[in-house]
Amino acid sequence: MRGTLKKLITPKEKLNYNEVWLISVFFGVFIIWFTYFTSSYTSYILGAFSFSFVFYLSGLLLFRKRKQDFIVSVKKEKYANIKIEENEANRLLEKIEFTLTKEELYKNPNLTLSIFAKKINIRPQLLSQLLNDNLNKSFSQFINEYRIEEAKHLLMTNTNLKIDIIAEKSGFNSNSTFYTAFKKVTNTTPAKYIQK
Repeated sequence: MRGTLKKLITPKEKLNYNEVWLISVFFGVFIIWFTYFTSSYTSYILGAFSFSFVFYLSGLLLFRKRKQDFIVSVKKEKYANIKIEENEANRLLEKIEFTLTKEELYKNPNLTLSIFAKKINIRPQLLSQLLNDNLNKSFSQFINEYRIEEAKHLLMTNTNLKIDIIAEKSGFNSNSTFYTAFKKVTNTTPAKYIQK
């Protein structure tokens, strides 16, 4: 409580939500104890009143927690703490590659991490962790690499197709996204790639 109370009286410090609850419980119990301790033995109504006051105040705090500017301390699973075993990671990566190439899911411009995770029957958090830890790539970067490979294939085999058609057939929903991703992966533009 000492550290929390110091934070409370320091103007620059902000309390997180757990600390606000801790202070509420502490002062609530103190108010109830103080009321019972100072009132005469015949006046128990003050104790009941103080309990009701603290109870409703805590309820109000709980109700308004979404609107308050507390720093909510969310306990997130950190990738660094929970590593996927190498055998399991390799198995999942093979499954991902097999599903992507067989069903050509990367051609869907609306493909998201959640949709793909559901398709291969794993949690989205696990998929994200797998790509980040084992391939050092985000989901969009990973999928875009498949799309660029498809675009490169189309550029070489269908020279009469326009760039915007190739972008669409590869799974990109806009030309600007296609050009940005293509240059990032190949270090060149689609037009220069064709010339080479």
